[in-house]
Amino acid sequence: MAYKCETCRYLAERALPTCRQSGHRLVQLKVKKRTFVCDKCKKRTTVLNQRLPTNPCERCRNWAWKPEDRMQHANVPAEETMLPRGQEHGRHI
Repeated sequence: MAYKCETCRYLAERALPTCRQSGHRLVQLKVKKRTFVCDKCKKRTTVLNQRLPTNPCERCRNWAWKPEDRMQHANVPAEETMLPRGQEHGRHI
């Protein structure tokens, strides 16, 4: 879900508090969120209701974006990342 301010003409995941306080007309929309990674510096960005980012990378100004699989981090087996309770820190919590 995302919010579109009819007065300010923007679309964002959260409505700005200033728009709410000013009484702007906010419309809640169901949108598709896509995540991209810069091919050069690996910086991530997201877009709402767009097929590709409309701006270059903020870090390196490159226009080459690759789609990122949002579930790629969820495929790591738990045994490789987690240790029994207390062993991560070397002391008991």
